[in-house]
Amino acid sequence: RAGFGIVVPLAALSYFAVAVPIGHVLSARVSRSQEKQQQVEAGFRVMHTKLRTFSESVCFYGGEASELQSLQTSFEPVWKNFDIFAQRKLPLDIAQLTFYNFVKGYALAISAVLAFGVDMASRARFFGVVNSGLKQQTQNLTQFIMSLLNFSKATAFNKRVLKLIEMIEELQYVDQQSGTAWPVHPQDAQSSPWCCALRHRLRVLPVAALVPEEAGQNVELVACDIYTPHGTRLLMKDVSLSLKHGESCLIMGPSGIGKSSILRTLGKLWPLFRSPSNAQGEMRLVRPGPRSIFFLAQRPYVFEGTLREQIAYPIWQTQLLSDLSDTVVERLFQEAGLALLWQQVKDRLDAPGVAWADVLSLGEQQRLQFCRLFWHFECLESDVFFAILDESTASMDTDSETQVYRACLRRGFGYLSVAHRPTVIPYHTSVLQFLVENQTLHYRMRSGADLAAQVSEQLISELH
Repeated sequence: RAGFGIVVPLAALSYFAVAVPIGHVLSARVSRSQEKQQQVEAGFRVMHTKLRTFSESVCFYGGEASELQSLQTSFEPVWKNFDIFAQRKLPLDIAQLTFYNFVKGYALAISAVLAFGVDMASRARFFGVVNSGLKQQTQNLTQFIMSLLNFSKATAFNKRVLKLIEMIEELQYVDQQSGTAWPVHPQDAQSSPWCCALRHRLRVLPVAALVPEEAGQNVELVACDIYTPHGTRLLMKDVSLSLKHGESCLIMGPSGIGKSSILRTLGKLWPLFRSPSNAQGEMRLVRPGPRSIFFLAQRPYVFEGTLREQIAYPIWQTQLLSDLSDTVVERLFQEAGLALLWQQVKDRLDAPGVAWADVLSLGEQQRLQFCRLFWHFECLESDVFFAILDESTASMDTDSETQVYRACLRRGFGYLSVAHRPTVIPYHTSVLQFLVENQTLHYRMRSGADLAAQVSEQLISELH
């Protein structure tokens, strides 16, 4: 209206003149913290993803403590920066809420000033009531929509939490009931415990009890049935093998039959169930302590660390790293067929930030993990030591493969291998050979020397 034309623009400009600079300063501080937060979270996610990818290798090595330390070190800047982010975001949230709610009173105050003394009061009152009601209803609807969104996020999060809780309870039940009845009894499964305001149930597995682990000086499987971890599929039936100090056994057979599952069972990555049809059978699992069995996987685990730390991993004790001198590293490289690599990297053993997983070829990585094996055997200084080699020479050439197996023989520890090449047969005292005949899987234990001679005769006859 006439006389008030300049007041409305000035009132709006004055409001924004106060709100915008304050919001800009506060949001700039939050933006810097959020950018830093994304950087540190990205680094933690990379490490976490790599750990998930190589979780089996980490469990085989027994490197849980080393990985926990690495994760804690990587996570520390995440929560520290998040604390800074939260402290900076709080003033911005307060300012946003203040300005958001103040604008209504501010607008009404300006409207009252402009409407003061104007005719048609009833029409003005009607406009004010309707305007206020619409604003309130719009605000309520916005809050309701935001509540629905938050509820849907919470529901999805609850499902993830419940899945984690179910897995934890299953693992706890395995630990508690080891050697007794498994699976969960139906009456227990029907109890449906509550968590996060939702019910969850324990699964009933179609298998019998767990085979208890026995501590011993040897590695033994006696008449064992090998199941998948969920107990839903029987991979191998009535498997037996025995490995004493200094002995070696090679597992051979077609791909996909479950040879590596035997190693996972020995490494306690997979539970060893009894078959329902043989719940009272004489099944046994005997193995020495966790540090007396060292696993080498087909895909080596190369983490973010120096080359010296790669050899000392897992660092069970500080001496594994402190006693690993340059002279020792050179000797280990020579024994593992890495003499050429030594000349290239001897000045970078402690260089940080080198992505060795990208620098080294897969064959070099496999030979590097044999350096790990040899070094941990030397540091352990125990007569009870076994190596489990899960196709750990698959990416090596024949000469390198021969060299590392000869190094294992010289050290005199026992080892159990899974491999496909017949060239490794002479380096094993026995061979557990799996065969598929008439769509039935069966196995036989043979002498390594006899099978090596037979294979040699076959190769000679084929050449002639």
